[in-house]
Amino acid sequence: MYTVSDRTCSSASAPRSRPTRCTSSRRSRYRRAKRLRARRRATLRTRSSLSGICSKSRRRVTRYFAQAATAQATLSPRLSRSSSEALYAKNSAHGAGYSSTTPTNTMTIYSWNILYRNRRLDRVFSFIAQSDFDIFCLQEVPEYFLKRLQTLPYSIAYRTDVERLFKRDIVRNFNVILSRHPITAQGEIPHDEYWPLLPFYTRFFVRLIPSFSKVRNRGGLYADITANAVSLRIFNLHLILAHPAWRLKEFEAAMAKRDASRPTIVCGDFNTLEARHIAPLNWILGGRISDALFHRRERIRIEQRFVEHELVNALSGEITHPFSRSQLDHILVSQSLSIKHAEVLRDRMGSDHHPIRVELAPM
Repeated sequence: MYTVSDRTCSSASAPRSRPTRCTSSRRSRYRRAKRLRARRRATLRTRSSLSGICSKSRRRVTRYFAQAATAQATLSPRLSRSSSEALYAKNSAHGAGYSSTTPTNTMTIYSWNILYRNRRLDRVFSFIAQSDFDIFCLQEVPEYFLKRLQTLPYSIAYRTDVERLFKRDIVRNFNVILSRHPITAQGEIPHDEYWPLLPFYTRFFVRLIPSFSKVRNRGGLYADITANAVSLRIFNLHLILAHPAWRLKEFEAAMAKRDASRPTIVCGDFNTLEARHIAPLNWILGGRISDALFHRRERIRIEQRFVEHELVNALSGEITHPFSRSQLDHILVSQSLSIKHAEVLRDRMGSDHHPIRVELAPM
């Protein structure tokens, strides 16, 4: 008889071919301890090797950036202009920005949603004032900024974009058309009031988001100009965010104002949400659940409308709104007009939208 861990067992009672329960227990504990020690040694070896690799990587990265900095200092002079000035220089190379003149028969059009709560409107104003354009369409223009735009040496047409009914104040934004050429006529495109038609959950959601509010008095506008002996009708639209079907309805309301006797240019923020991650907003803001599931459907439908109205989407496939990864902003031109160059400008200057620019070939 012997005792192990306060347990008594008899070696005589167990078969000789098998170890006793006590011996088996000791062996299993030994194996577990051995495996644990092996794991610890492997972990230490791995940490040591990783530390060596990380040290080598850090040395390589440090050496690389040191060499890059030396090359930069040797080969490239430091830029003395701000990023916005660099953007103006880039535009100048394409016939905009600091350029003081444009070819007599070409036409340059800009469109930009500048964001009504933009804190960098001084930069926005400088960009507009120093850009060389024939037409500049702006959306979400604050009331006080409209007064600054009226000081520029351009013809101007404007209409209330939206009245935002916040708890403490009513904020008015405007759609604005600036034109180098005289505006011979203009008109408004009032939109329907959709707030009473929104579902309860949408109105509840709008009240939860500080930047959202109940809205009223929405609308777009158009202006007629004559450039290079060609009479044109320019539209500036900001379509509703709430519902894809309502956006199409507002677009068609604008197209009903077209004049068949003259070419058409349509600018604006169409709020066409076409990426999978943002499409659920269509349903949250009053659309159908299918509008959230089939995220490319609205883009297909509105492109079909462009074709029906013989309009060309100059920036088809481009992303103009980084958060939604969508082409919200458009410049559409009649098929009778020829597009020479189109681009999305990268500096947003405080807006959530990129400015877009199209240059038309001689007419």
